[in-house]
Amino acid sequence: MLSKFTEKYQPAGVLNLIGGFDAAVLMYAEMNGISAAEFVSIVDSHYVTSETLQAFSPVVHELL
Repeated sequence: MLSKFTEKYQPAGVLNLIGGFDAAVLMYAEMNGISAAEFVSIVDSHYVTSETLQAFSPVVHELL
């Protein structure tokens, strides 16, 4: 399912915007053969509003 999603929405491979606990979870999953994904949305606001949550609508509608 994730591979079909990334065919439609290309990930930004040049950006590495995760660190700390999120990065540790992904590294743990990779080392143990567990499927995992991290989704980062770049928006122009620091506040969580309905507009900023719309950036995640493709993830919610197609993956979850």
